[in-house]
Order: sequence, then C-alpha cells, then structure tokens
Amino acid sequence: MTENQLKLPALADGYCRFYIFRHGKSEGNLMNLLQGQKDYPLTQEGVAAAEKVCDLLAGENFSEIFASDLSRARQTAEIIASAKHLAVKATYLLRDQTYGIFDGMEKTKFKEELRQKLAEHEALTVEEQINDRLAPGAETDAEVLARLLNFLRFTALANSNKKILVISHSNVVRDLLVKFGYCVKKQLPSGSIKNLAYFVLDSNGSDFNVVGTHNIQVSPA
Repeated sequence: MTENQLKLPALADGYCRFYIFRHGKSEGNLMNLLQGQKDYPLTQEGVAAAEKVCDLLAGENFSEIFASDLSRARQTAEIIASAKHLAVKATYLLRDQTYGIFDGMEKTKFKEELRQKLAEHEALTVEEQINDRLAPGAETDAEVLARLLNFLRFTALANSNKKILVISHSNVVRDLLVKFGYCVKKQLPSGSIKNLAYFVLDSNGSDFNVVGTHNIQVSPA
C-alpha cells in the first residue's frame, strides 16, 4: 500500500495528501445492519485486518491521524496510530450518515420499510437526490458533504505538504468520490466499498483531486 504500489503522482507544493479509509469490519457489518450513527465495535476479524494495514502503511509518514468518533472508525484508527506513535483525533465531522429512526435496523427490513420512498428517491434527478431526506432525522447527502468539506478544507490548509490519515465510513467515501467527480452515485452500490478500502485525495483547501483508490469497485455507468 505504498505510494509506488499505487503509482501516485508527486504531491504538488502547497497541497495536503489524505488517505481516506473505511473502517474495519464491525459487529454491525456482521449483522447486516444499517449502522448510521449507532455505535458498534470492531469484530476480531476487523481488528486483525486493521493490524495488517499497519504493515502495509509501514513506509508512510503521516502528520496526523483523524477518525470518526464512532467506535468502529476510532478503534481502527487507534490500531494504526499505535504503530505510528501518533494520537487519534476523533471528530463528529467524519461520522457516518444518519438515517434517523432507521439507524441500527437490519438492511433488508430497512429496504422493505422504505420501499416506496426509496423508489421515489431513485426517480429524482442527481441534483434533487442530494437534498432529499429519506426519513425524519436523517441527513441528506448535502448535509453530510457540508461537514466533510468543512473538515477537509481546514485540515488541508493546516497541513500543507503533509500526509493525513483519515478513518471514516463507506457513505463518507462514496459521497466524497461522487462529489469530486470520480464516479456517479449509482456506480457505487452497497458492497462496492470494502472494509478498509481507501482512496487518496490531494487538496490545497480549494482544489480536490482523487489520485488513487484501493479495493473500491466502481460499476459501469
């Protein structure tokens, strides 16, 4: 998982390089739950996989490590941070998207409960979908992106010419890849962003360039 293996371009002067990971496998993943902002710890498999990532990242020097404050992301980050002798900075800005009262529901049941609403959502234009609220208390994609961009812009400006490790969630990875023009949302269906998949993003606080991905399966448009 070194830069040479990914064949990344050289980091331009004044830019920050983010490695943005999905967390390791959680108890919620194991139970096929729509986790949202419910808190579920890593499974033993998730812990072991995060430990393997430490070996793969051995040659990378990070200035800081940030994580969602939910356990599955924070635990993943702490495992890697321990190997890097860094402290994890946990923040709600990197949390998974919440689906309100549906957080924690089994995914099949969720799709059945919201069958009509999900069909209506899919019929919307891309511009309409980003502001569509699936349920009371749920975040829209636009609301998720607002907090993510707030984090990325501030962090990029504060870490010029440095590398930052970020541990977050599949919805976060998806929303950012779509926002930055890597693909469209329908090309990243459920299951396309594996646990501990990641992408590399270069930013100077205003420009954002996706320069590499790992274990992210983009479907044909």
